[in-house]
Amino acid sequence: MTTYGRTKFRQYIPGKPGKYGIKTFPCCDAETSHQLSGELIPQQTTWSNGTFIIHRKVVDM
Repeated sequence: MTTYGRTKFRQYIPGKPGKYGIKTFPCCDAETSHQLSGELIPQQTTWSNGTFIIHRKVVDM
């Protein structure tokens, strides 16, 4: 999600047209495409041991 405001959890995303944004992770229904739940990712995407936070969020959902 592109943002131009100043927030502490804004991240640099080099592959996107809007280079700065807030990373979100929605959980959607496969048949209706409705969003069931979602998470904001306000920190770096990997932990020090190399585990991706996104993987941990999927396991938690």
